[in-house]
Amino acid sequence: MKRFMIIFLGVFWGLFVNISAFANPKGPNVIHGQATFNRPVSGTLNITNSPNAIINWRQFSIDHKELTRLVQQSAN
Repeated sequence: MKRFMIIFLGVFWGLFVNISAFANPKGPNVIHGQATFNRPVSGTLNITNSPNAIINWRQFSIDHKELTRLVQQSAN
């Protein structure tokens, strides 16, 4: 039984780490300007920023099932 639990936990942890490795960008830090972050549905991230905004991200990756939109206020 103990061996089964060790194997189960190893497989579970491996799957969890693999799934969490792919995610929309995380940990935004707005350095300059303004930005808002909205998650209207699971797997979608909308980022609306002011002109010349600078955002530093702790992690920036996008899985093939996810959507990240950068919504700018103007074409300028």
